[in-house]
Formats: sequence, C-alpha cells, structure tokens
Amino acid sequence: MLVAALTLLLHGCLESGDTRCAKSVMNMAQTFYCTHKHKQHYLLPNLVLHPLWQTAHFWGDAVLLGIGEELSRHSFDTPWQCLSASARAALVVTVHNVVFGQLSTFVYNMASFRLSRHQIRQFVHTVALSFELSEDQRMALLAAVAALSIENEEDGRAILGGDAALFTTAIFPEWRKTAPPKDTAMQALVGHGLSRIKGIFDRDMDKASSQVLLANAQVRSQNVTNNWSP
Repeated sequence: MLVAALTLLLHGCLESGDTRCAKSVMNMAQTFYCTHKHKQHYLLPNLVLHPLWQTAHFWGDAVLLGIGEELSRHSFDTPWQCLSASARAALVVTVHNVVFGQLSTFVYNMASFRLSRHQIRQFVHTVALSFELSEDQRMALLAAVAALSIENEEDGRAILGGDAALFTTAIFPEWRKTAPPKDTAMQALVGHGLSRIKGIFDRDMDKASSQVLLANAQVRSQNVTNNWSP
C-alpha cells in the first residue's frame, strides 16, 4: 500500500513540478524499510523505475533546493556591501562548502536511482563549475563519482527527452531556461529565488567577481526562502 501511495504521489510531483515533495520521497525510499524473514526490504527497488528520476529538471532543482535550505540556516545580518573583504571571503567559502556538501550527497542519490556514472559526472562537473568550486573540491567530487560501486554500468537510466542535453551545459542555471510542467509554490521558490543566480550573472558580470555574485545571490535566495516559509 505504501509503495502504491508513493507512486501516485510521484506522479503528482512529476505533473506539478513539486520538487520539495519529490525530494522527500527520494530520501524516504532510501531509508524506509520493512523486515520480513529477518531481512530488511527498502522502498527504493519499488520506486526506482519511476520516470520522475529521469528528468534533469528534478535533479537540477533538487540540488538548488538543498543548497538553499542549507544556506538559510546561516545568519547573514550584515548587508553584503558592508562586509569587510575578509568577511566576504569567508562567506564565499561558506557557500562553496555548502555546495560541495550537497553535491557529495547527490552523487550517491543519483547512483541509487540508477543514473549512469557518465550522467553523474556531467551533473557534478556542471554544478561545480557554475558555482566555481575550488579545484580540490572538484577533484574530490569527481573522485567520489569514479569510486561509485555501480554493478551494471550499461543499466543507467536515460534522462528523458531533450533534458539529456541539459546535463552537458556549461552554465548550471541553463536548467531553468525551460519551465517544468506546471508552476507551484515550490517552483516559484526555485524560479524566483535560487535561480536568481542566473539573472545576477547576466546583469552584473562586469561589476564584480562571480564569487561575490554567488554570495550575493545566496543572500537574496535566503530572503525568498523566508518569504515562502509557512
């Protein structure tokens, strides 16, 4: 019954573009289990073939959502322009560490849902470059992808339709150029909050370094997250 209910829920998430709910199901699938004949049976094998996991939009929005949730836990009371150079540098490091942590988690999430090593590598490479992670962080992430235990490499799930090309784009916010199926409160959060990063890049590229812009985008994203909080 639980598998059937969650399958219907995932259908709804795919139809409405509800990333937050789908991300919760993703976590449940890897942690919830029943015990039968002294053996643990997880939900994951019963949900892994759902088409939602084959959409680039889900993975792109889910990692942005995770980054935004983590950044919202940090207190940023001082306006960006009032920070000292050292404080700004520290804030950039904070953003990079959050992105690195979220990407590290998503490496294993994507492998659990049977994306291929090649797709995961493309995803990590794209996001890491977009957020300008350090070379050490990028190498650590790619090493984690290389070390994944994937039994049947050829069995990786294909990303549906034209979304396949989005894993190879050079700039991460390109994911947001094409809208998901329908708008929801969650899509408004992603579309008008975290994805403001793209608008900031487009508008102010000549005025500041990308690291500064990313940290500034984080502050703006936090404000949007707070506005959508229940």
